[in-house]
Amino acid sequence: LDKKKIHTTNEKNSNTEKLESTNWGSDNVWLALLDECFELKSGEFTYKICIGGEARQGTTKLGDFKKWEGSYETMVYENGEKCWKGPKRSIRVKVRCGPETKLLSVEEPEMCVYASEFETPAACGTSTRLNDSEHSEL
Repeated sequence: LDKKKIHTTNEKNSNTEKLESTNWGSDNVWLALLDECFELKSGEFTYKICIGGEARQGTTKLGDFKKWEGSYETMVYENGEKCWKGPKRSIRVKVRCGPETKLLSVEEPEMCVYASEFETPAACGTSTRLNDSEHSEL
């Protein structure tokens, strides 16, 4: 019982630190997806990406969420399990505007360095809407 209580307290502290140390977008739009996980079966593996959490390839850890790059265009996960004769695994998840929230693809362009595409309505921000309205006026 005591161990469980300590574990829960540590999780709460970790989540609080995560919330305070990361910018989650204008109006905190990405907070709605925080700790939500999305899976994709690709080849022999099932990939799992948890927003603000960790990324996995089956039981192999690809990394923990570290930061956003660009204007919430890419989620960067680092410090995954070490590859045999290689670096620690990592994955960069490119985010794009789309009608559904889902993981679209995962590739391994370099040994133990993964690239993924993810779509969500949360990525359909103000700049995207401005671009759409500009095109409709042409």
